[in-house]
Amino acid sequence: MAGLAILIGACTISSESPDASSLSGRSGPSSGTTTTSGAGDGAATPDGSGDQEPEAGDESAAGDTGESPDGTAPTTTDRAGTAPDAVVTADPAAGPEPEEVAGERTGTAGEPAGAATSPTQETASGPADTAAEGDDGVPTTDSAPAPDSAPAPDTDGTTTLAESAFDERSKVSTVGIGSVYFGMSPEESAERVGTVWEGVPAGGADCYVITPANGPPGVALWVYHGTVERVDIDTPLLRTQSGLGVGTHLGELQSRLGEKLTVEDHPYLAGWTLATFVPTDPNDAAFRIAFDISGGEVIRFRAGRTEIVALESCA
Repeated sequence: MAGLAILIGACTISSESPDASSLSGRSGPSSGTTTTSGAGDGAATPDGSGDQEPEAGDESAAGDTGESPDGTAPTTTDRAGTAPDAVVTADPAAGPEPEEVAGERTGTAGEPAGAATSPTQETASGPADTAAEGDDGVPTTDSAPAPDSAPAPDTDGTTTLAESAFDERSKVSTVGIGSVYFGMSPEESAERVGTVWEGVPAGGADCYVITPANGPPGVALWVYHGTVERVDIDTPLLRTQSGLGVGTHLGELQSRLGEKLTVEDHPYLAGWTLATFVPTDPNDAAFRIAFDISGGEVIRFRAGRTEIVALESCA
């Protein structure tokens, strides 16, 4: 019996012990301590991550970071599908691109490519057509009139007449009319306005009156001792810079010219009134503009040197 008991005990111990295959499948002792493996693929990490499958996406991490399998960085073409030279890189040091330059590249600035916008420029036209007005509204000598259209000489030496020697742009002032100034010779003034003077005496004279062959009617220049010294106007076409002239009422003259206008009975026209503009500018002290008034309005007027304006006619 004793021998049978020993045999049964041995069988019991053998059935409770782990077999070799069970022991080989364990990763470490049952105590939970971690064993160190040399280079095994199934080596456990302290947190047990060695027992886990790699997460989905871990295998594609290299592709997400732009790294190729061989460790080289992909080109712009590989990543974006566009040619590298199609990408415009702005120079940080250059600052923002001007709007007009951008417009030329994109065609959205409203102008054709390469078109330059230049500031609006004023065209130089020489002196003003008439002398500038002073604070009294009457032209002064502060700025010189611009020449009227210059005549073109013909091949035979004669002068081509302008359409009209004077027009509404030819303002009357204390220095002359249009581009004809008091003190000019008849020849120079004819060249200025493109005309031939009618009324020039054959033998010459100290005082005579000339008119332009090409008009307009109603304008006459007095030549005194060889120079133009007075202009007479009896047409509403030609006026002062401030718009005074034939048809202007005496009340308007007084309102516009104030204390610079002297009003008196006309010295040699009975029932008429003489209103004379007397400039206060020392440069104009030797000149006057005189208005002959009948029925309360200007019938004619004249401008020139004081002593010549006062004359009733050439002696």
